[in-house]
Amino acid sequence: MRQGEWRFGIVQEADGARVLRTEHADGWFDLYEYTLEERLPVDYVVMNHYTSTHPKSSFIRRPVIQRAAPDARRTLVGERLTVTVRTAHRTNATYPPMSWARSSSVSSVSN
Repeated sequence: MRQGEWRFGIVQEADGARVLRTEHADGWFDLYEYTLEERLPVDYVVMNHYTSTHPKSSFIRRPVIQRAAPDARRTLVGERLTVTVRTAHRTNATYPPMSWARSSSVSSVSN
């Protein structure tokens, strides 16, 4: 399947799990794995509580933001902004605290 410049696919593993993958210049990479195992609402409550409150959770120690657009995927983890384009090269930049919010190259992250 295509979405802008990006190619995605779903493959089924031997154990029945389904894996969403994306193609890069150097091959296919797994993004998410899904199973048909039944989950109850309480399972999600526990997972959400851990990721949003536990001191070892990486999500409470720094911002983790990702935005996919037809031309690029922008990922901000802490102070590191990574812009991945469909071609073989990737552009990485580290910005001082909060300067990324004022950077014109990041303006599409909030759009």
